[in-house]
Amino acid sequence: MPRRLDAREPGFAEAFAQLVDDRRDAEADVRDVVAAIIADVRIRGDAALVELTRRFDRVAVDADGLRVTAAEIESAVARCPADQLLVGFEGRAGG
Repeated sequence: MPRRLDAREPGFAEAFAQLVDDRRDAEADVRDVVAAIIADVRIRGDAALVELTRRFDRVAVDADGLRVTAAEIESAVARCPADQLLVGFEGRAGG
């Protein structure tokens, strides 16, 4: 729920400090969740990606649906400005 703070109100400094502290806690929570997701993908690979895609994106895929063909990659690379591609990406973009 949004919280409205007014600098003219008594207790503003304390309320603002609490808001900042709460945000730091939330950022730490997000880092922990992301770290757990990365660890899960490293351990379980495609099975984790399939499960996470269903959970977060609400898209039903299987491991084959995660694969990107060489033609799809080449098409995507061809549409990107050269200065925005990673140097050395699979030997492309100046690599």
